[in-house]
Amino acid sequence: MTLALTYRPRRFSDLVDQPAPRAILARMVLEGELPPTLIFAGVRGTGKTSVARILARAINCTGRGESPDPCLACTNCLAVEAEASPFLVEVDSASHGSVEAIRDLVSQALYSGGGYWRVFVLDEVHSVSQAGFQALLKTLEEPPPRTSFCLVTTEADRIPETIMARAMFFRFQKISLAGLTERLSFVAGAEEIPVTGDALAWIARFANGGMRDALMTLDQVSRLGAEVTVPLLEQVFGYADPTPLLEAMLSGNAAKAILVSEELVGRFGNVASLIDRMVVVLRDDVVSGSSRFGLSMAEHMDLLRSVWEFRIRIRGLRVDDRAALAGMVAQLARRVGEVPVEAPANLDAVFGVRSS
Repeated sequence: MTLALTYRPRRFSDLVDQPAPRAILARMVLEGELPPTLIFAGVRGTGKTSVARILARAINCTGRGESPDPCLACTNCLAVEAEASPFLVEVDSASHGSVEAIRDLVSQALYSGGGYWRVFVLDEVHSVSQAGFQALLKTLEEPPPRTSFCLVTTEADRIPETIMARAMFFRFQKISLAGLTERLSFVAGAEEIPVTGDALAWIARFANGGMRDALMTLDQVSRLGAEVTVPLLEQVFGYADPTPLLEAMLSGNAAKAILVSEELVGRFGNVASLIDRMVVVLRDDVVSGSSRFGLSMAEHMDLLRSVWEFRIRIRGLRVDDRAALAGMVAQLARRVGEVPVEAPANLDAVFGVRSS
């Protein structure tokens, strides 16, 4: 079994970060009643589907006592673990989002739950067709007793307002670097995986807020049977420091910048990954309040905006469009600052992070 599955959260206390959803849902379990419709929204790997399963376990757990955490040992908890539970129904909306599939699900929900609190989990619910949402709407308006629909999505803006208006909404945030690193360290210790502290931090940054991605990365590289180090991670995942490219661009030497970009694309695997890493490097400098390139903050922000705007433009192109990258580095192969811009005072609003 993969590390991501082995260490998937099974209790509220297993969750990393997500304090608001954890506290509110745990309180609901203690009170013994769930809302008819819940929406769990957020980027991948932040625990949305796992929390829906925890909720189904906890509300039906017969050995829970005064804690909101399921006991993981009673018949009902073991049934969820074995994917044989009568009160937890999980649906992949990406492949079962048609109106016919939703009608079948609604019909199933109308049957008595036999005393259980039934939880229907619709994963990737944004993939449900418009007709499917219409078929679901009536049931959400007049839900069967002791039945909850948990709608899980990475794209909440695609859920119709008529559905949103009838649901309790929970936003799952990206997991912090500290949270990812701490969990990775725990898993590495439990599995006796030799790994350096720098490598744990590297994996945490690479995962970009997703615990599942972090654990899958650790799982993959650990199978080499060697100590997990930063050089090993860079070799396996095609990572390279984009700083030389940024320096070449700022030197004003377009030919050199294009040559460096070609070399780095080969190591990253595609243009999009390289540009993403350039954005992260520039963003980290902005947050820290200093520039490793000797630029003023206004000049640094100007460069960051230019690179980010290019990243947005290439989304409609082939992911390995090297010609587009060559054009960008040639265009930016100059010192920034010809048209200084004011750096925003509130970096939280721009990057979604807390400035130092």
